[in-house]
Amino acid sequence: MSDALSAPRVHPSATIDGNNKRVVRLRAFEAEMSGPGWTNGDLNYWRSVGFEVAEVDLAASFGRVHVIAGDQGSLLGEADPDWEGTASAKQVCSMASYN
Repeated sequence: MSDALSAPRVHPSATIDGNNKRVVRLRAFEAEMSGPGWTNGDLNYWRSVGFEVAEVDLAASFGRVHVIAGDQGSLLGEADPDWEGTASAKQVCSMASYN
């Protein structure tokens, strides 16, 4: 979970049209460049295969993620390290009372 929470993110390029409908451009996205962001090699690859990539180099600009997952009878929880209020360690509790 920690690796997934710490990984850089992408966000689809979208606008709202005159009819108030969201229009998503499937070959365009924003790439997170702050923190452990994407590499120039990643950007070059995506662009070479036809994607339009906008680089965003601002911390906490992408969605927040908090995870709770079941693991062998326990619940594991972690908070997004790219946002305030991050948990300092994994929190584990028993699922016994939920069965």
